[in-house]
Amino acid sequence: MIAWKTQLDRRYRLLHYRGVTGNLYLVADTEAASTVLVDCGMPADLPGLLDVLSDLPPLERVVCTHFHIDHVGGWRGLKKQFPELTIWFREPARPWVCGQRRLPPPGIRVLRDLFWPVMREYDYRPAWRDIRATGFYGTGFRPGFPTNGVRFFSDDEHLLPGFDTLPTPGHRPEHTAFWHPDRRILICGDCLLHLDGRVLTENFLSSPVDQALSLDRIRRLGPIDHLCPGHGRCVSWDPAAGER
Repeated sequence: MIAWKTQLDRRYRLLHYRGVTGNLYLVADTEAASTVLVDCGMPADLPGLLDVLSDLPPLERVVCTHFHIDHVGGWRGLKKQFPELTIWFREPARPWVCGQRRLPPPGIRVLRDLFWPVMREYDYRPAWRDIRATGFYGTGFRPGFPTNGVRFFSDDEHLLPGFDTLPTPGHRPEHTAFWHPDRRILICGDCLLHLDGRVLTENFLSSPVDQALSLDRIRRLGPIDHLCPGHGRCVSWDPAAGER
């Protein structure tokens, strides 16, 4: 369902789609008659997402904050509906997306402190049918990703219309946020979460050092009018107030 939307300017509109276990974001361009989707969720998100897309300009591409199953699991279903669709990852994702490396499984602490709170927030109970439909891409069980339509972008490219690309490694090496300086909107993926009424830092990390640097980069942005996380509700947030 659409939980929130705003007109970014005369040309662009941002929509927050609240999925079964996380958030997707859409930027619709009325002048170019195209829509860009940030992350593509789980297969169970597809029916509702297609309803939303039917009222928007044609879907042009998917831009991913990072390569994890709950952010890329809906790709196969979307690709069937839109055969010419492309999906974009920041360049450091290439070894995992192309199957040369495999993702590590989460530990017990991550399951307790991250996965369970997320499932409570969305009242989500993972069904085996839904997990299997993802193809297990973004997990350690299966290498690689369907290569048809996969593209990679560099740090200085602007893949999300109206937004600056903000590399935020830590949760994953390729993790990327998107910053709209005029509206002070940050689509932050899983770099930050909003659960149980609090803005939290991610604890499932590929590099704690990179995560600390990314959080410092976000703090330097100043007050954020709309923090749009991968999981949880969109809120206003002042980085100076800190996070857990």
